[in-house]
Amino acid sequence: VLMNVKKFNKKKIVTFMLIFVISILILTTFRGARATLFVLGFIVLNVILTLYKRYFYLPIEFEIISVGIVLSSIKFGLIAGLTVAIVGGIAYAIYCTSFSPFTFPMLLGYALMALIAYFFSGVNMTYLGIGANIIHNLFIFVIYHFVFRYDLWKNIMYSGSNVLINIILFSNIAPFIFRIMG
Repeated sequence: VLMNVKKFNKKKIVTFMLIFVISILILTTFRGARATLFVLGFIVLNVILTLYKRYFYLPIEFEIISVGIVLSSIKFGLIAGLTVAIVGGIAYAIYCTSFSPFTFPMLLGYALMALIAYFFSGVNMTYLGIGANIIHNLFIFVIYHFVFRYDLWKNIMYSGSNVLINIILFSNIAPFIFRIMG
């Protein structure tokens, strides 16, 4: 049993390193070192903050990837925002939950956030972030409810808590991070 655990951890480490290297190459090529630093920082921080899902079941969706997607899209462009969305979403699935039928719609929702943030980057960052997060959650809610027949109460709890937490993050923490991003 111990040997299987070690193999599993090695596979996760190799997968993470591969994602890490690809992200660095993409971002450094298109946006430079500053973008790479912040994008990877958002991805790693999100994985760390959501590790609780491996150990505790709480019908709460606490994450910082939404902030990373929106801020990176506004500050560094669509490629940076999509990198946080896709690579961050995959890293989240690998380390915190697992790949499931729910993963693909989640990634599409994150990509939608990047597109919204990029195309409406002239809008106030706080309102844009909250709006993009609400649209993301509505998108996910509808797909989970109608396609997957996901439990209505859990769906409401996850979406509602995510919106509330992101309102707090975009109103209080995101403006500070945005200023640091340069």
